[in-house]
Amino acid sequence: MIRGDSSGVPLRKKLLTVLIIFLFITVISLTLTFIALGIQSSVRTYVAGEGMWSKAQRDATFFLELYGRTRNQEYFKKFEAALAIPLGYRSFRVEMDKPQYDPAVALAGLLAGNTHPDDTAGAIRLYRCCAQISYMQRAIDYWKQGDQHLLQLQSVALALQAEIGKAIPSAARIKELLDQVEAVNESVHPPEAAFTASLGEAARWVTDLLFLATASIIVVLVALGSYASWRILDSIRQSEERYRTLLNSASDALIAIDRDRGTVLAVNQRAEQITGRSAHELVGSRYADLLPGPQLGAAATPRQSTNFVPVSPQQISHRDGRKIPIEVNYSTTKWGSHPAHLAIIRDITERVHAERELRVTANALANMAEGVVITDAARRVVSVNHAYTQITGYDQAEVIGKVPRYPVARHNDLALFRSLWKTVRKTGHWQGEVWNQRKSGEIYPELLSVSAVRDEADRVTHYVGVFNDISAFKDYEQRLEHLAHHDALTQLPNRAAFEQQCAKALERSLRNRSQMALLFIDLDGFKAVNDTYGHAVGDQLLRTVGVRIRTCTRGDDVIARVGGDEFTVLLDNIAGPDGATLVARKLLDTLSENVQCGDHEVSVFASIGISFFPQDAGDVPTLLTYADRAMYEAKNRGRNNYQLFSPSMAGETSSRLTLATGLKQAIERGEFELHYQPCVTLPTRQIASVEALLRWHHPEQGLVSPATFIPLAEQVGLINAISEWVLATACEQGMAWFRGGAAPVPIAVNISARSFWDPAFPSKVAKILADTGWRPDWLCLEITESTIMNQDQPEKMLRELHAMGIRLAIDDFGVGYSSLSYLKQFPVQYLKIDRCFTSGIPYDASNLAIAKAIVALGKSLNLKVIAEGIETQEQYRVLREEGCDEGQGYLFSKPVTAGEMERLLRARLARTASAEESVVH
Repeated sequence: MIRGDSSGVPLRKKLLTVLIIFLFITVISLTLTFIALGIQSSVRTYVAGEGMWSKAQRDATFFLELYGRTRNQEYFKKFEAALAIPLGYRSFRVEMDKPQYDPAVALAGLLAGNTHPDDTAGAIRLYRCCAQISYMQRAIDYWKQGDQHLLQLQSVALALQAEIGKAIPSAARIKELLDQVEAVNESVHPPEAAFTASLGEAARWVTDLLFLATASIIVVLVALGSYASWRILDSIRQSEERYRTLLNSASDALIAIDRDRGTVLAVNQRAEQITGRSAHELVGSRYADLLPGPQLGAAATPRQSTNFVPVSPQQISHRDGRKIPIEVNYSTTKWGSHPAHLAIIRDITERVHAERELRVTANALANMAEGVVITDAARRVVSVNHAYTQITGYDQAEVIGKVPRYPVARHNDLALFRSLWKTVRKTGHWQGEVWNQRKSGEIYPELLSVSAVRDEADRVTHYVGVFNDISAFKDYEQRLEHLAHHDALTQLPNRAAFEQQCAKALERSLRNRSQMALLFIDLDGFKAVNDTYGHAVGDQLLRTVGVRIRTCTRGDDVIARVGGDEFTVLLDNIAGPDGATLVARKLLDTLSENVQCGDHEVSVFASIGISFFPQDAGDVPTLLTYADRAMYEAKNRGRNNYQLFSPSMAGETSSRLTLATGLKQAIERGEFELHYQPCVTLPTRQIASVEALLRWHHPEQGLVSPATFIPLAEQVGLINAISEWVLATACEQGMAWFRGGAAPVPIAVNISARSFWDPAFPSKVAKILADTGWRPDWLCLEITESTIMNQDQPEKMLRELHAMGIRLAIDDFGVGYSSLSYLKQFPVQYLKIDRCFTSGIPYDASNLAIAKAIVALGKSLNLKVIAEGIETQEQYRVLREEGCDEGQGYLFSKPVTAGEMERLLRARLARTASAEESVVH
């Protein structure tokens, strides 16, 4: 039964009053909403009607104008049909303005105006009820203004029909009437717009009125209902809050359990938090599902209501799957009229975690690889771990209560000891490397960390020292230091160590005003040893060379291996150049002796460059550079000799360095340019192909010969990038010529050996062709004879390029050496006779014989032969008579720019077209 509150009014009666109020609110809201929707629907009918009669009036005007222009009677019928719609609305309004209107006539007018039958009743009601409202009256006035336009339009239409019906209609009169039609059409727009605006204002006014009425009634009813509800809820809330406050203020979870059924009767907020379930989920569930076990059986009977039977510890499952450790106490009580148990559950997670952390800390301390010693505030040992006894050799009993001796003052360094404890007192921590002593007396290095432990009052209570024996690390560090400054193969100093020692020697030489010499040694023939006998023999040879260099020098001379087969020697405090050259000759003799490497006896020679301090340079890098340049001069003079650096070499070195530096930026700066030289068919002297020739416009040195910068590009590793630029630029230029209307012609590009043997070269060429759109058969790659003869299996690379459709030519044929058995296997299409054989023709019999032999060889192998360097008519005549297919040289054209080459190709196309035309005619 529902009871009342302290006022004595039954709760049921109060609730019934509130229900009636809210039902009345609902009915009023629905009724007013229905009325508002009806009015909105009726207004929509007028708005839609305005759109229809406006459109019908425009259509009527349009058809009347068509009728006036075409005199087609069908357009006049369409005009009458369109005008019937606004006339229908006019008849509806005229009828509705009568005191006693005829509903049938009004309905007929609306239907004539194409009003939907379902909307007619609402339109009639709205007109009768709201016509006197100022907003509606204004809209009707604007509507009436349109009557004269309709009547005027009818009048003009009748006049136009009469004029057109005459035997000889007047064109001027028809035009006059059509102008009137246009004027009527223009004059009707303002009243239409004013009608729509006034009608909208009327609709908004009615809507606002209904909304205010509805809102006022609802507000009053809601206020009454809310007040009644508040009084009821407040009386209930006061009785519940007292109970809830007591239940939820407990820090432990409280669960009331029906003793007979074992179901949960009530819970507090703490119980919801521990279980992760809401009170709605918990109440009515079985307590045994939350905390299974015999704990309830151990609880007392209802008679023993003051007894608590603890069951501890246990675990309870949280909703998310976590197991929460708890401690549970039970008591018997009554819940209303039901006997019950009260379970008091305490979360002991923090206590369990603290105990676990203590165990983990103790276990970690005992098993740490680092030694740990803990002292009190007076620095007396209170605890050490097992690693401490392992590292120092002292048992725990030997050190407890004593002050540990760290760090040991191996060199009576009391300053470090004082600094350590000063830092700990100031910052609470110190870390560094110290020396300590084991029980056996052995001194060892350790990495020590000392920290202060403070209590809540910021007083130091303990000190913790953690240390590691870093003896092995120190040994490893020394080995790394040695490896960082020495060559692993010969154990000689490396380049970095050599330069450091040279810098120190230079400082001594300056103080002592003595001379020094730097020898740069490069082995000649070492690569052949590596390639022939393998790297193991090569390594043994390098070790032997290192030993032999040492035997030829003094003990205080610095020797280093600075590269693969490059060694340097710094001769300190020499009397003059003769002392250095004496050592150089001795080294040449010693290094040229045969070396027994396992089962092989090998030999190498050396080229030596020598620079002097302070005569040649005043710093180590420059001395090395000059000695290196002198070494290359020794190689150029036949190898197995030495050369002294001279100032003339400095200029060459500087120029090479400048070129090497500029070469790296030449592509980005746009300093490269391609010129093109045509290759003609000798019988007709028509252009058969063009060769792309690279030019470098250096900003300071001007035009640099390819013979100078191409080898340099190969040395500094830029030749691949340059080759790709040349290929891409040539193909792009070819496409530009072709799109510009020039005849397509194959373009030949010279490929360096390094680019040709790059495994990725075919894929790079394919990408360039794809990017530029240049056809593979319009590209010819020229590879020198020495490039394909100095490597194994060149046909694999050649066949891969040939399979792509690219033409292949062997350039400079006859200059190197060729294996004819290989040549016949290569998928090439062209042989190019080097210009050195063309230059002497016809007077040099040897050159002529070689040229004839190459032409004959090409014919026999079904290859086209191209002669380079044709400069005279005699050379052209002889080569043509011998059957040479094509030629290029200054006789035909010098290398020209892309623009000049395009003009030559256009001229070739014009000649070809002219020749074809003459043949046709």
